Amino acid sequence: AVMLDGRIANLHNSLGVCYGIVNDLESALREFETAIELDPAESLAWFNAGLSNLLLKDRQKALEYFSKAAETDPHFFEAVLQAGKLHLDGNEALEAKPYLEKAVDLRRESGPAFSCLGECYAALGSTEDAQSAYKKALRLNANDAVALSGLGWLYIEQGKNPEIGKLFCQHSVEIAPENGLYRHRLGEIYFRENRLQNALDAFNQALKLGYDSREALENVTGLLSGNASETGS
Repeated sequence: AVMLDGRIANLHNSLGVCYGIVNDLESALREFETAIELDPAESLAWFNAGLSNLLLKDRQKALEYFSKAAETDPHFFEAVLQAGKLHLDGNEALEAKPYLEKAVDLRRESGPAFSCLGECYAALGSTEDAQSAYKKALRLNANDAVALSGLGWLYIEQGKNPEIGKLFCQHSVEIAPENGLYRHRLGEIYFRENRLQNALDAFNQALKLGYDSREALENVTGLLSGNASETGS
């Protein structure tokens, strides 16, 4: 079809999707970019180009395409959410906020959107808003690891509902054992309870999973060494 008439943007977008399915991401991206050149109002092509760049590990380019997709079609939920998530992942909570607020307005039944919004509010220090967003996420999905860990940690930091906070953080690790941040938070809870060996294990696991727990590990190791010296003397 493209050989017969290469001027139709939707055909190039569809061909790009086919290339993406067989994991030929460079060819897919070329087709999406051709579709965009032919029809800059084709929001789906902008979004698909964003996905291709994300899979190709070019976060900044992906963000540009997702943002353009959201600008082209302000009601395109997936584009709005992805733009917000990438800003958030890049520690740009202030830039993420309008996208994520828009995402939950577009789809009130999306637990992941509320979870991301909770993370955003927490990063901005808006604790009450963060708790509200996390709770909405958990009402939609009681096993949302992001919301469980985030809300649990807020409870711990505030000294409010610490037992519930601990249970939430433990549950998040059970659901997402591969997440280093959740392991680290659990280690911090054990540390505050003076369960130093448990804290050490949690921090070690967090480090193995890619979370920078080195400072916490040094603190715990130092205390355990001190305790061992006192016992020996």
